[in-house]
Amino acid sequence: MQVISTTSFKEIQDRFLKAFLGLKIEFFQNSHSSGEGSPNENIIEVDQQIRMVKPGFNKAEMVMTPSLSVAEVEANMEETLGITTQVYREIQRIMVANNLKRPLDS
Repeated sequence: MQVISTTSFKEIQDRFLKAFLGLKIEFFQNSHSSGEGSPNENIIEVDQQIRMVKPGFNKAEMVMTPSLSVAEVEANMEETLGITTQVYREIQRIMVANNLKRPLDS
């Protein structure tokens, strides 16, 4: 997935949702500790473009495949975009933070 400075977080979120049914990704201003979730007050509004949060960002190519673990996807996003992410899994119609190091497709 190619991402440029004018890409909105909503566009990334929508592409992620299409690729990984039952999962949701959110974006945060600050990082969280391994195995813990991010506080909601640090959430980035998805209608913003990347350049609004990360001035100087130009473009990047992100790779997301079902064989990657949640930790790998989150690390990839942080390395590629400089943004902290949190992956949520839908469990009985509730989105739950996915802090496990298992593949996205499991």
